Amino acid sequence: MFEYRLVITVNRLIEQELLRSSTVDNYVQCAQNRDHGWELLNAATVKQPKDWDADVALKGIEKLATELATEYDTKDVAEDLCGRNVPFFHANFVSQFCLDAIFSMNMDVIYFVSTSLKDFLNHGALSSWSVNIGFERFFKNIHSAE
Repeated sequence: MFEYRLVITVNRLIEQELLRSSTVDNYVQCAQNRDHGWELLNAATVKQPKDWDADVALKGIEKLATELATEYDTKDVAEDLCGRNVPFFHANFVSQFCLDAIFSMNMDVIYFVSTSLKDFLNHGALSSWSVNIGFERFFKNIHSAE
């Protein structure tokens, strides 16, 4: 959610001419992961339908992670995840996916989660940045989720 708000704020600053788009371009090109910055900016500046709600979209992404951890349908979930065009929620997907694996207390599920994340990275469904942030959130919140 934080990533989405940040990108929307930057977009508003550019629209109000308080920030030059060339400054953002320069930052994104010099950032550690160039593609992810563009991906976030592009997704946030796309006009969403009037009935679109970020909280509902976030819950849908987390539900998708839980579905994958229980039903093992990697291909359909990867297509659905990419089709939603919400890269700023991918870190939440990773975090929820890891939480579901740990709470299952089943080594098969934990192994499946690790191989699925590898496949998602290899096929471009998730960016390495999203996975890193997702793991960071997972490790930060694991103690409070018990």
